[in-house]
Amino acid sequence: MRGADLIAQKLHQAGSQYAFGIPGGEVLALMDALNLAGLKFNLVKHENAGGFMLKAHGMALHAKVRMHLLFCWQRLAQA
Repeated sequence: MRGADLIAQKLHQAGSQYAFGIPGGEVLALMDALNLAGLKFNLVKHENAGGFMLKAHGMALHAKVRMHLLFCWQRLAQA
């Protein structure tokens, strides 16, 4: 089991249905794992846009937004 599979599995168990982010080489394994776990990936052009989309989605469904996962690990790797 990959680390990406564990993250996707835990997100699915917590009730997450969507992920918002920017794909790249660093997160392709996670995107694959999210797809296998049944989460729908939504492409955004900027990390902030993903946060706004997630909040709007939660408000439209009158649901609590429990998790906010954005793919910005490239910046962490460069730090």
